[in-house]
Amino acid sequence: MRRKVILILTSIILILLLSFSFFGCDKLLSAVNSINPELTSDINSVAILYNSLKTRYYVGETFKSIDLLVGHADSTVTFDKATYQDIIGFDTSKIGKYVIQIAYRGFLIDVPIEVYLQNFEVIDEIVILESTPTEYLVGDEFKGGKIIVFADDGHIDINVEEWMLTGFSTDKIGMFPVTIEYAGLYAQMTIVVRNPITNISNYEPIQTYEQNAEYIPHKLKLERAVGDYELIDLEITMLNGFDTSTTGVKTVTIMYKGFVTSYEITVVEPAPEQDPNLI
Repeated sequence: MRRKVILILTSIILILLLSFSFFGCDKLLSAVNSINPELTSDINSVAILYNSLKTRYYVGETFKSIDLLVGHADSTVTFDKATYQDIIGFDTSKIGKYVIQIAYRGFLIDVPIEVYLQNFEVIDEIVILESTPTEYLVGDEFKGGKIIVFADDGHIDINVEEWMLTGFSTDKIGMFPVTIEYAGLYAQMTIVVRNPITNISNYEPIQTYEQNAEYIPHKLKLERAVGDYELIDLEITMLNGFDTSTTGVKTVTIMYKGFVTSYEITVVEPAPEQDPNLI
C-alpha cells in the first residue's frame, strides 16, 4: 500500500513538472528508439527544467549545463544534467540563431539558442543607423545594415543580419515595416520594395540657358514595370556634356544605373542690361 501511494505521488509530481517547466521531445522519440532501443528501454520521457535552460550566449561563452527530468518505465522520476559532452552543434564562435541538440540515453531534444557579440550587463536600447538600406527591388536579398547597441557601460556597432529580422520580404511591391531584434530589444524601420527600372526619361527639363548660367536642377523620371514610375532629382553629376560657356545647341547625356538618355539645351547670349536712366 505504501509503495502504491509513493508511486501515485511521484506520478502527480511528474505531471506537474512536465506541465510547467520543460521542453518535450515526443517528435524524435520513436525514430531514436528504433535505432537504439536498448538505450531507452527503461525511460518513458526526458524533459528540460525550464529554469535551468540558458538560451542566450555571447561570442566565446562556454556551455551551461541543463537540468533534466527523467521519467522511467516504473513510474519513478529522477533528475540528471546535460553537460557539454551531451550536446550536438554547440558553437559560440559567431553571432546568430542556432539549434543545438541534447543527446541523452537515445533521446534527442532540440534547443534553440542565440549568440550575441558582447556581454553587456544592461542594454538600454538599439538604434538603426541611417546608412542601413531601405530601398529594394522585387526579389532582392537583404542588403545588410548596422545598429548601435547602447548599454550601461558603453556602446557598440553591430552588423544587422537576416536572422535578426521580422517582416522582411521583397516578394511584392509596397512599403513594409521590418523589426530588428537584438538581445531582447527591438527597433523598427520601413522598407520600400519597387519594380525594376525599365527606362529613364527627362522630366520637364530646362532647355534654354543664358551663357555662363549654372545648371538648374529638375527631375528624372524612372519608369518601372506595370506602369509604375518615380521622380528623382536629376543632379549635375548624372550629366555629361552640360556646358554653357559658349552659345549654341548642346546635347546633354544623362546616365543613371546603366541607363542612358539625352536631351538638347540651347545657350543664348545674356539679355542686355537695361539702362535705369531710360526707365
